[in-house]
Amino acid sequence: MVKNFIDELALNSYIRKNILLDRKGMLAKEFKIIGVPTFIFFKNGEEVYRAHTFSNKLLREVFGE
Repeated sequence: MVKNFIDELALNSYIRKNILLDRKGMLAKEFKIIGVPTFIFFKNGEEVYRAHTFSNKLLREVFGE
């Protein structure tokens, strides 16, 4: 579902791959991730939105579609 929406809006260049927290524990600490999944959206290097669920509605809200 989410992949279809990402493809539909051509957002692939904006979406980064999953980060495995057990392999990159420093990132979890740095970004204060205490639950998974956590989706963090950045604009110009600043966090603008954080969510623990992912949906088409969320992508529309974040990307203004």
